[in-house]
Amino acid sequence: MNIVVTSIDLEETIEGSVTFIAGDDHRIIENSSNFTNTVLGACSFYEVSVPGVSVTFADHLLNCPSKVQIQSDSPRIAMRFIINGKMCSDDDIEGKKNTIQQNKLSQNAYYLAQYNYEIYHETGHYNEITLYVEPRLFGHLVNNPTTCNHPFFQSIIKNKSACLFNHPVAIGKHTLEALHHLRSCCMKSILKRWYIETKAVELFLYQLNQFDCHTAEDCVKLSNRDKCILYEVKTFLDRDHLHPHTTGELSKMFGINRTKLNKGFKSLYGSTVTQYLTNLRMQHAKKLLEKGDLSISEISDLLHYSYPNHFSTAYKKWCGVPPGVSKSRI
Repeated sequence: MNIVVTSIDLEETIEGSVTFIAGDDHRIIENSSNFTNTVLGACSFYEVSVPGVSVTFADHLLNCPSKVQIQSDSPRIAMRFIINGKMCSDDDIEGKKNTIQQNKLSQNAYYLAQYNYEIYHETGHYNEITLYVEPRLFGHLVNNPTTCNHPFFQSIIKNKSACLFNHPVAIGKHTLEALHHLRSCCMKSILKRWYIETKAVELFLYQLNQFDCHTAEDCVKLSNRDKCILYEVKTFLDRDHLHPHTTGELSKMFGINRTKLNKGFKSLYGSTVTQYLTNLRMQHAKKLLEKGDLSISEISDLLHYSYPNHFSTAYKKWCGVPPGVSKSRI
């Protein structure tokens, strides 16, 4: 699969590729590259490939908007997780061009037949994890009588490009944990291959579960104005998540009733307002703990907790371990 990175003004171009390994080949290939370009900025790529699965970790600090072109003549399932930043993609989905936007802590999955698509990144910090998977890895799901009628699997069977969600949804707690474990895996040889394959299946199952929850959620009628307001709420939380905003405050602030705020937000972004804000706050706390510059008490104050033990309780509920454990792993 070929990848071309170009600045929007076309002054600079960088070419690369993602490696795919045949199923009967037992190699594990790892590649990393870092470059600094006066026009594009600083870009870092890390890729690990095992038979049937290629995982790419991208971390960029862009000086200008950029375009990434990805081409392949082999079908793949692509699971895209945006950890930080914004992107917009032009994908050939269901025989027509579709523009899909993804923001910070959002995800989507795509079945890409023979494809050629473009991704646009804004200026600033951008961090993404993408898994490219051969459909055969999920064959037991695609061909199972109880799951083969799933619309996404029907697209795979028909070899027709499609996306799992009509719009990206928020990344859940368990998905974030799985991505962290995938990035920090230190296994070798066949154990690493099995681990990466297992994590790919795990992440895909999380996405399918979120899809089912998303579609089973009680329908709420949203006007275009409602959708714009809910997007404004999400953008506001992305920018100002250090404060523990309540749904009551947000409802008054943005002029939308609580029921529509809660159900509409979950319908659009896959999690409730409270869950989304908690994920943002705890993810921010985790980064601060790992950085090690602030004490637990200082982080608690930064996140506007009344007492450090209240923060510790919330963090343990979210992460599974107390903040002191995360801090001690530095």
